[in-house]
Amino acid sequence: MYTTDPQDEIFPVVNEQGVVIGRTTRREAHRNRELIHPVIGIFVFDTRERVLLQKRSATKDLNPHCWTVSVGGHIKHGDTPIDTAVREIEEEIGISVNSERLTLLGTMVTRNEVQSEYWYVYRYELPAVAPLEAHPDEVAELKFVTLAELARMIHDQKAIWGEDPKKVIKQFILNE
Repeated sequence: MYTTDPQDEIFPVVNEQGVVIGRTTRREAHRNRELIHPVIGIFVFDTRERVLLQKRSATKDLNPHCWTVSVGGHIKHGDTPIDTAVREIEEEIGISVNSERLTLLGTMVTRNEVQSEYWYVYRYELPAVAPLEAHPDEVAELKFVTLAELARMIHDQKAIWGEDPKKVIKQFILNE
């Protein structure tokens, strides 16, 4: 499978409390569910309380063409969650943000058949005028939806979601 994601990129390995206990490559982190690696997920809300959703590009190594959180990314070895969040917002949707405008909603561990992730989940309030620019290697589509529309999409069998982002959305946004 062709991917634009560097497979030799170094990720930290963390325990269930998010404490760094080692490091590994992206390739290994995505093949060994015993290794928990940290990620960020950001929910971007507009002034009408709609949440931004992202459909991942075809070149992503996990969940290509799937709906996911507004912005997501891996925390690189030596980086902090908040620095990663600021970087990923700019990379994926083209806006520069001040870290003080990001609100940590919480953390959670997700596991699926191939990997385990320790999520730092943030909320960001978009200013009234903030044009978004999707990075084509990262994002296929962006769209704002109401929380009612999001709930329908999450439970619609036709909508294709990444398994772990779906869990995060249910816990932090839909409170399910």
